Amino acid sequence: MKTAWEEFFARLAGLGLDALVLGPGYDARAPAELRLSSLASFARSGLLLLSGGAAFFEAFLRERRNEPDPLDNFTRRSVEALVEPLRRAGARVDVRYPFWNEKSPLPFQAIARAAGLAPSPLGLDLHPDFGPWMAYRALLLVDAILEEDPIVGFEPCASCEAPCIPACPVSAVERRGWDAARCFDHRLAGGCADGCESRLSCPVGAGHRYPLPVLRYFQASGLACAGILENSESDA
Repeated sequence: MKTAWEEFFARLAGLGLDALVLGPGYDARAPAELRLSSLASFARSGLLLLSGGAAFFEAFLRERRNEPDPLDNFTRRSVEALVEPLRRAGARVDVRYPFWNEKSPLPFQAIARAAGLAPSPLGLDLHPDFGPWMAYRALLLVDAILEEDPIVGFEPCASCEAPCIPACPVSAVERRGWDAARCFDHRLAGGCADGCESRLSCPVGAGHRYPLPVLRYFQASGLACAGILENSESDA
């Protein structure tokens, strides 16, 4: 008979999700305020949940509801359904989400980089398997000791010829980083509606590229989110 944790990991893959287990190796690299015990006093392990490839987003588009923040709500429902059996089995689990409107959002990119993921000129982090074709969905802080499989020495951009830089039609991508304002101006004018050309050119995890409906959804939703943030800043 499978344990609650074995069932959890089996269901995880079926939802198009992956987990990076955080443990002592993560704590050794993380700043003090992001170590497991700092995030939750009971935490003995963490699981950084991410959607790798298109499966999670395709499921979302099939089941999308007419509601505010539909992807965030779909994510929350999916993660809570995963976590509930663990809690029924007696596990203590604290769930944190990367949603922009969370009251006390965590710096998920800083957590991911302490876990071994790599930054890129695109402003996106890179995963060894999925490259830029992944997104952070949640952080679980748990009272169980889980086996950590740390990512060490993953620095794909260090030896890459950087096809992402010339691929950008408005030169918004450079080795030193991404010019968000130039990028969004281009997209607001209708550019790159079928996906970021620089992201599409990245050789890391190319087999997990999102299909066109997913690319179009995220290009449109990214512009909508940028507009919300811009309006909130102007009202501050």
